[in-house]
Amino acid sequence: MMKNSYDAEDVLQEVFIKLWMLRENLVKYNSVYAFSLQVTKNLCIDKLRVGKPRNKRDEEGQTIRKPYFVNGTVEIIDEASTPIESLTNKDNLKMVSKIMEDLPEVQKLILKMRHVDELEISEIAEILGCTNEYVRVNISRGRKRVREAYFSV
Repeated sequence: MMKNSYDAEDVLQEVFIKLWMLRENLVKYNSVYAFSLQVTKNLCIDKLRVGKPRNKRDEEGQTIRKPYFVNGTVEIIDEASTPIESLTNKDNLKMVSKIMEDLPEVQKLILKMRHVDELEISEIAEILGCTNEYVRVNISRGRKRVREAYFSV
């Protein structure tokens, strides 16, 4: 599915990381093998999507900045922003990343899948082998915790 062996190795490493993070919940699945194949397929699709240009614009014509998960932290990559905007964004993202570190693993994973990987709720539920409602509740609770911690600083 991947065009070169380096990308395939990256995807494989991400699969192992996801499986390791979910290791305590893997007993819920009838087939861990099938689950790992689904995770692999989804990560391959995500990796292929990232390669395509996505210059989305808002109503005012401004480029919408997309967050990326880089080296364990969330970063916004935008060459068009000014140095001040870039520093402010970096500071805000560092703060949010630090707050997210304190979230329960499930909420952290679900928020990353929803906001960084841009997966739909149904896709997240399928990957985790849970209901859409479970995903929605964890997104809501995670957002609430992040919002409360962010504004209390």
